[in-house]
Amino acid sequence: MKYIVYKITNKINGEYYIGKEVYKPLEKIIKGYENSVNSSTNWYKGSLHDYIKTQGFENFIFEEIDTLNEFIWKKELFKRYLKDETNPELMIYYDQREYVENNIKNNKNS
Repeated sequence: MKYIVYKITNKINGEYYIGKEVYKPLEKIIKGYENSVNSSTNWYKGSLHDYIKTQGFENFIFEEIDTLNEFIWKKELFKRYLKDETNPELMIYYDQREYVENNIKNNKNS
């Protein structure tokens, strides 16, 4: 199965998210986020979708980083795509910040 790795960056404050899902064109991923933030339902309360809605959809940049031909776990995703990260405080989700702080800044290879 093929996967897409993408980055969503807040243009206002630089915060970002690295995501992965079963492959589809980036335009479809963007449209999915746009539809969810414009929805009147609250299924996404407390999620990345909610964060985008509160900050304003127009204030985010979506970028395709890579495509993968195999599934990788979250820890491996972080290891591959956050290895050059120097500002973990700009990551939207704590698990990504924690990985960088514990493994990259301290030069660990776990």
